[in-house]
Amino acid sequence: YHVKQLQAVFGESFTPEPILRPTSLRPDMEEVEKALRGGLEALIFTNPANPDGVVWQPDEIRRLVDVAREVGAYLICDECYVDMVYVQNGHSSPLDIEGELYDRAIVCRGFSKSLGCQSWRVGYAVTSPVTAASIVTVMDPVYICTPFVQHAIAEYILNYYDEYEQHVQECARLIRDNWKLLYPAFEKALGWRAIDPQGSMYGIFNHDCPSDADAVKAAVRKGVGVCPGNMFIVGPDERTGFVRIHCGVSREKAMKVRDALLQD
Repeated sequence: YHVKQLQAVFGESFTPEPILRPTSLRPDMEEVEKALRGGLEALIFTNPANPDGVVWQPDEIRRLVDVAREVGAYLICDECYVDMVYVQNGHSSPLDIEGELYDRAIVCRGFSKSLGCQSWRVGYAVTSPVTAASIVTVMDPVYICTPFVQHAIAEYILNYYDEYEQHVQECARLIRDNWKLLYPAFEKALGWRAIDPQGSMYGIFNHDCPSDADAVKAAVRKGVGVCPGNMFIVGPDERTGFVRIHCGVSREKAMKVRDALLQD
């Protein structure tokens, strides 16, 4: 979807660079560095990641920033799931690196996930003053202006920050608890193998079906919808061996999904 956005805005074609190890789903730092040193102008990465829930480690972020700074590439970090991190060592960002923020690092965050307002398209970017000024010159003609709902959310957070923080924490706990409820049911009903997410509102499984579409059909026969891995993972094959589920639902709905899966 990032590629589609770029093509829509600039009217040019872009070639995505796969940077995940297909087996572990962790960033392949050798491939990342190779792409950056090979002339890549910008790298977009999601942390925590979608669909696999991988959280980038501090040493990976440091290496990414160091190489990007050396070659002059832009780093665009999508951190919309930053409030949903489950690993003990927490979340690491280009913003956490000591010293001055790398001039071409852009960290994007928003409220669509934590406040459940996906269609509102509200968020913000953190970057250097120079890069922020160049972003504004593009944002104004493309998006016209900041949407009114952004002002409403800003006012809410300004006046009710403690309530906002409590809500975010409760949502993260709900998503994590839903995953713990759902993954054993998927494993038992479909024979899939769960990969414990480190963050985000999703969960991912390995499957042995001939294709990702066949795995989706197997879940539909149980009355449950899932996303095929090839919607997210770059490659020519229709079988990535992965499917993704969404855990950002009410507890009652999660229980209905579990019951549907385990029904004979």
